[in-house]
Amino acid sequence: MRRLGPAAASSPTIHLTGLRVPRAGKITAKLFVSTRAHGAGTAATGAITFKRSGAVTLTLRVSHRGHTLLRFAMLTQLHVEYTPRGGRKRVADLHV
Repeated sequence: MRRLGPAAASSPTIHLTGLRVPRAGKITAKLFVSTRAHGAGTAATGAITFKRSGAVTLTLRVSHRGHTLLRFAMLTQLHVEYTPRGGRKRVADLHV
């Protein structure tokens, strides 16, 4: 997450690697960005459904407005939801 910023503003996607899931289910993620001059909003979203436990790479698609927000980002927050198959949703927020 620390490498986000002006470099991420020019890329159409952001890849999150190193995620490990305990069992089959679905992960959804939103990247919220706050700036001084350009306001705040959702810069990128992504979701992945998987059939077994193990390592997962999640790809976030950066929106048109997200490019501007990431360019001038002061505060970023990654909101991740994990819903296992047949289980309840778990939520994690990462502040950078």
